[in-house]
Amino acid sequence: MDHQIAPSLNEAPARAALKGNAAAEVRVLPGVNHLFLNTHSGAVSEYPRLGGGLSPVLLDTLQDWLAVQSRRGQDNLIATAAYYDAR
Repeated sequence: MDHQIAPSLNEAPARAALKGNAAAEVRVLPGVNHLFLNTHSGAVSEYPRLGGGLSPVLLDTLQDWLAVQSRRGQDNLIATAAYYDAR
């Protein structure tokens, strides 16, 4: 519900720009505005009335992404260590 940067216009170019980055993901978060707050309309005029901190949808998405990146990094470290041990 971002009215400042419309997902309908920006999702595809963002995906194209990040295509070669295996760690990158582009997600459109439902019910979340430009400030990553839960929203009813996405309108800027709604901002002062919103509270509650960052959207749980955002926080769950970040937590999942970080877990994947952490496992990926750990796998890379193990592979690197095995490579050097074999030398």
